[in-house]
Amino acid sequence: MVETTAVVLGVLVSFVIAIGVRFLANRVTFPYTVLLVTVGFTLTIFPLQTYLGFSLGPLFTHDTILFVFLPAILFYGAAEIDHDLFRRNLLIIVITVLVGLPVAILAIGWIGAKLFGIPLLIMLLFGAMAYPIDPVAVLSLFEKSGAPPRLAVLVEGRAFSMMDLLSFCSRRC
Repeated sequence: MVETTAVVLGVLVSFVIAIGVRFLANRVTFPYTVLLVTVGFTLTIFPLQTYLGFSLGPLFTHDTILFVFLPAILFYGAAEIDHDLFRRNLLIIVITVLVGLPVAILAIGWIGAKLFGIPLLIMLLFGAMAYPIDPVAVLSLFEKSGAPPRLAVLVEGRAFSMMDLLSFCSRRC
């Protein structure tokens, strides 16, 4: 019972923090995602357990991220994308995901291994983590700069398709 209460309180505190950051982002001219990452990083430095009596550590497990947060992000992407524009650009998006992702990861891994002398396997892992982009941050920049809608759909479609592929691979491998 105590663990369930801690998890529910942890989720509520996370929501309150995210809503507070959203209000702050609306007041200042700073992207929401950048502020959210900054606040999240700050919270890792100053653990909440000291102040609130519980920790958010057990809340953010591998399974929670894969089975709770990732499906919500993918659903949001599928609901918000321009479906007609997505269908017209589907071939480019699929090629970018199925060919571009492995090529980019291999390039990052190989170049990093040669430049820094770090083992190739570690650099490949780094490439797999560093290459995928945050579509929300990029799309907010596109919206502010007035980028063409086709470019936004290509980036959004590629990012969400890549998350689908990586989610599938992580569950099957």
